[in-house]
This record gives sequence, C-alpha cells and structure tokens, in this order.
Amino acid sequence: MNIEQFTHIVEVARTKSFFTAAKNLHVTQSAISRSIGNLENELGIKLFNRSRNGTVVSEEGESIIKKANEILIKVQEIKEDVLVHKAVLHDEIRIAASPGLFSSILPKTIASFNKDFPYVKIQVMERSNQDIQEDLLKNKIDFGILPIVYPKIWIENEFIIDPLTQTNLKVIVSKDSPIANRKMITPYDLNNHPFVLYNDNRDIYKALLNDLNKYIT
Repeated sequence: MNIEQFTHIVEVARTKSFFTAAKNLHVTQSAISRSIGNLENELGIKLFNRSRNGTVVSEEGESIIKKANEILIKVQEIKEDVLVHKAVLHDEIRIAASPGLFSSILPKTIASFNKDFPYVKIQVMERSNQDIQEDLLKNKIDFGILPIVYPKIWIENEFIIDPLTQTNLKVIVSKDSPIANRKMITPYDLNNHPFVLYNDNRDIYKALLNDLNKYIT
C-alpha cells in the first residue's frame, strides 16, 4: 500500500464515482481501478460496492478509508511544515526593541526561537521608539518591540500591531515622597512632580506626558 492508493480510495469515497475521482486526480479511470484493485487484493477485503447511487464504501472499507484520510491529512501537514522551515531556514531577522524591553523580553524569546530555527541569523538592536518607527518605514528592520502609548500614530502608518502583553502604568517614587504610602494615585496627584524617563525628546513617552498634562493642569 502507498500514499497514491490512499489518495485514490479517499477521492472515490468522496465522489462516489471512479470516473469523477479519476477526472479530479488527473489520471485515467483504468489507473484508479487498477490501483484500488491492487490494494483490495493486498488487504483481502472489498473496499467499494457498486449500487444505483453510484460507488459506495463497503462496510469493511469504512474504517480503512477513514484511516487513509487521516494519513493524507498528516502527510499534508508534514509538507506544509517543510515549506515553512525551508522559507526561514537560512533567513535573517532584524529586530529592534526599545530600552527595557530589549533586556526583559528578547533574551528568552530568542533562545526559544533558536532551538527551533538554529540556522536563522538574528540581528538585534536597541532603538528609541521613534527610531523603530522610522526603521520600519524604511524597511531597515523586520520587527519592532516597544510600548505603544498612541496606537493612532502606528495605525496611520499602516503598521501591523500585535500586542505581546498589557500592563498598567506604574509610578515609582522615593519612600520619602508624600504620595509613597498611598494605595492609589490619580493624575492630579502627580501635579508638580518631575518625571524621570528615557532621555529621547522624540520618544513617544512625550505623548504620554502630554496626555497626563491634560488631566493634571
């Protein structure tokens, strides 16, 4: 028995016709009849019976054809997996991440990826959020990993945004700060407090501060 024979019996069972099955598979009807006949002789059972409704699966052939179909599905999955591996096997992936995410997310992710695709070259760089956006537009990188504050900026440039995780914004203060012992604070509580952030005037963190200022001024 072989994959070709499994393909023949599954198609005949689906179409209930040797003629239609042969036409769909681009082979002659005699070739399909011979292929299925050889398989029936090998198994010692009759797979199909002819009736007024066409060619129908025999009682003995039902489980055989079901298993043959399952095998064909697995074979197709294997072919698809091979195509995916061939597509990226010797590729190079360029990734840029903003400070913080560069060291917190990428190391474990890259280590896991390298186990599955050891021959893929990965180029990783640390960039500001604005630089990542510009590099994506110029096709200098394939992926950008960064905190998104204003999704509108990215939607307007037709980027594909795939969130990795979501988190709440946290404010870190000195233990001597007047708001240190509060269980919850509001934007109003941040009024007149300086912010310490990544030093990049073009960074989208600036958009976050501008947004907060709408509430605390």
